Amino acid sequence: MRFKSRQSKPFQVFAVSGVNTISFGIKADENAKKGLLGFAVERIDPAADERYTMPGFKVFRSLIPKPNEDTHVSTWDHPIQSLVWDDFTAKADHEYEYVFHPLKGKPKKLDRSAKPISIRVKTEPLFSNGSGSHDVFFNRGVASSQAYRRKFGTDPIKGLPDGKREEALKWLQRDLLTAALRFIGSAKKGDKLRGCFYEFRYEPIVQALKDAIDRGVDVHLIVDAKENAQNFPRNDNLEMLKKVGIPKKNYTLRQAKPNTIQHNKFIVLLRKGKGQAEVWTGSTNISEGGFTGQTNVGHWVRDNDIAKQNLAYWELM
Repeated sequence: MRFKSRQSKPFQVFAVSGVNTISFGIKADENAKKGLLGFAVERIDPAADERYTMPGFKVFRSLIPKPNEDTHVSTWDHPIQSLVWDDFTAKADHEYEYVFHPLKGKPKKLDRSAKPISIRVKTEPLFSNGSGSHDVFFNRGVASSQAYRRKFGTDPIKGLPDGKREEALKWLQRDLLTAALRFIGSAKKGDKLRGCFYEFRYEPIVQALKDAIDRGVDVHLIVDAKENAQNFPRNDNLEMLKKVGIPKKNYTLRQAKPNTIQHNKFIVLLRKGKGQAEVWTGSTNISEGGFTGQTNVGHWVRDNDIAKQNLAYWELM
């Protein structure tokens, strides 16, 4: 969604919102830029009855000479020193008001007398529940490495205690796994699922497809199993198929052209008797690293033409 503050010189604020992220751009005339040190930002959450100044990481060296990775400041004293800014901490389907305070003066004597600029925004819902053609989901992954370090430290994730490890994995995958499982879970008895995968070794997804088979969904998967020097991802994929118990009649092993990578990761959902087809696609491999390590996206598409193109490719494979 797109928003803008009222047109009033010398500043105007524009915003584009997603589900959890809101990106802001600030227009300032030439006179307003003179002596401008940045902006303090307040966020008002009417539903929660909260109003607070947003934090930041960029500091005035005259106030904090040696900032480090743990330095965390208020934008009231250390303003955003840019005409663009992002809030990555918004809630889905939520309304906010942001107040941008232009700051001038000196770092040790800030001038906050300029008129603030307010803008109201609303984030997108996590799921459109069929009302839209596209739902897009991101994990956090390694792009949030600094935030991850502050929350969970620097130890390898496999070395964390069980409870902490599960918390870390959930934080990293955000809603990406939830969305993929919901797509598979939406298939009813008599529907068809046609999947094609390079990596196929993340148990929650493989188990969800086995559950779909058990409830009467017509499932058939094409899974990479080419033999090469590393036998990757063949060995891991075969082990997971066996572990979860996907019947052999429900999958075909892709073994042609063993020295090439066909990086498939999609599922076509064909609704029984409705003439409706949907696709799960995106950059996410079916692996723990795909959902929690690398930064990835999942794309739920409700479009018959796009689904038919994916199905035609699946049939070719």
